[in-house]
Amino acid sequence: MRPFVLLLASLLFAALPARAAVFTVGGDAACTHGSLLAAISAAAINGPALDEIRLANNIAYDSIIAPIASHSVTVRGGYTTCAAATATGRTVIRGTTAGTSGTFATSGATGFHQLVLENLELREGGNNTRRGGALRIEGAFGVTLRNVTITENLAGRGGGIYLDGTNEAQLDMDGFTLVSSNVARVGGGGIYCINGGIVRMRGAIIANTAEDGGSDPLESGNGGGMALYDCRSEQAGAGGFIGVFANTAARNGGGYYLRGGSELVVDGNSGAPGYVTDNTAGEIGGGIAIDDTLAPRTSEVDLDNSYVERNIALRGGGIGLVSGGIVRSTRTAAAGACHNETYCSTLSDNAPPTGEIGLGCGAYVGPGGELRLRGTRVEGNCPAGSGWTFRIKGSARLLLDSAIVADNGGANPFFFESNFTGLLEIAWSTVTRNFASLHTGMFTVPSDGTSSGTLRVYGTILGEPFQQFVVVGGFGGPPPMTFTYDCLVVDSNFASSVNPTRSVSMAPPYGMVAPATGNYRLASGTSLPVDWCDASLGARAGGDAGGNPAIYDAPRFNQFGERDIGAYELVVAAAPPLFANGFE
Repeated sequence: MRPFVLLLASLLFAALPARAAVFTVGGDAACTHGSLLAAISAAAINGPALDEIRLANNIAYDSIIAPIASHSVTVRGGYTTCAAATATGRTVIRGTTAGTSGTFATSGATGFHQLVLENLELREGGNNTRRGGALRIEGAFGVTLRNVTITENLAGRGGGIYLDGTNEAQLDMDGFTLVSSNVARVGGGGIYCINGGIVRMRGAIIANTAEDGGSDPLESGNGGGMALYDCRSEQAGAGGFIGVFANTAARNGGGYYLRGGSELVVDGNSGAPGYVTDNTAGEIGGGIAIDDTLAPRTSEVDLDNSYVERNIALRGGGIGLVSGGIVRSTRTAAAGACHNETYCSTLSDNAPPTGEIGLGCGAYVGPGGELRLRGTRVEGNCPAGSGWTFRIKGSARLLLDSAIVADNGGANPFFFESNFTGLLEIAWSTVTRNFASLHTGMFTVPSDGTSSGTLRVYGTILGEPFQQFVVVGGFGGPPPMTFTYDCLVVDSNFASSVNPTRSVSMAPPYGMVAPATGNYRLASGTSLPVDWCDASLGARAGGDAGGNPAIYDAPRFNQFGERDIGAYELVVAAAPPLFANGFE
């Protein structure tokens, strides 16, 4: 062959991408390598293709450091020997207390690479200053975890996982992945994410601890499950328990902590809710906390068809907006299409620490924060006589639409702190059966002269024997706030200090089927709450509490319009055209 032909052939061969290879690690004759690090080096030399490393369980993997730089690889454990064709379990990889990175650490800013970890248990690695006790994700990498347990690791930031999204790094957790019993000395007990990283949970449980060992109070002790700083997290799954569960933060955000324009989406569906449950924070936001005090952008949380339940914190047992931020808790699933037709979206059974008074057991909304509850049941928050279900402060906004606030403890459901300039709006909702022995007022407002905010209530059932709508907390007179009430059902013993427009007085059960057993639906087309209101002050934001998107006009005379008072629209059988759409 002529020299130029040989040269051309060598150039063409060099231009072809390397084929993906399979490397095996273990202690038998069929293995290609005797250590994980040697197999990773071989995969790096092989080129950018997605190589596979299989780990046999016939050797121990202790004090492992596994750097992955600018190449793609799958590390799959659970093989009995290197000759085995299929995995039958998991491989335990113990980390090291040396170094600044986790057991697996990615790097490299060019291209975009993949690291897939499957059938592994990463444990007992890290130290007080490490970033990511078991896994540090940096560079241009997409990392996927499938059937992986990350447990008993230690780090300064990210007890289990540290993710830096500077080069668009992303983390996907699929299959059954567990990030639990990891500890962060500073923040992010399970996962610590910064600089635009993305965390997707399609099949994972997060249960960890964030201690208060740092110097910055906006970072230290925050995010027991996950700390997000200008990051996005998505939690969803087709069924089973997927969520942030039993995490602890020394300060704020027992489950999730968001700051700096972060985003969180928790999405339940027909198979299961999204869970943010049984988490604890020492100060604010047992389930979720947002603190955008120093952030130029607003962090946002969307809780769709999800449960925020049994969380604990002094302020905001379920949800705590320290400063700024928007949280939306919404029933988006139509009637019969949710994982639970009645309990589709909840903020329930949240509480303060034992012996403490709950300053917003359900939620605390601080200055600049906004909480929207649509089609959400708010039940069982606060122990009897201790604290308040909702507590709002400064320029906070609390907006309820087609919500149920029932069977909560505490002194009364709604408490305004001093200097309130925001908005509390309750529309098309049901408030009933809350703690019975301290019914002085439904709304406690401050006595200062600087609280100029607005309280607006319409289309709502207030089934409580309160002495009055509003009671002033502390010494002094009512603040210069704006109070607007329209189209209400109120308890017959309700001695209101402000006369609502278009209200009707009723005794229990207020036209509902059986509120004593949690059934707040309207009983029949002849009860007064049916077809009593119009939409002059605003229509329902979406469907009613049962997920019904339509307005049902009952075959009876409309007092003011075709809208029903309370969280539910009465669902009636299809009527003849003559009796539909207001032509009674």
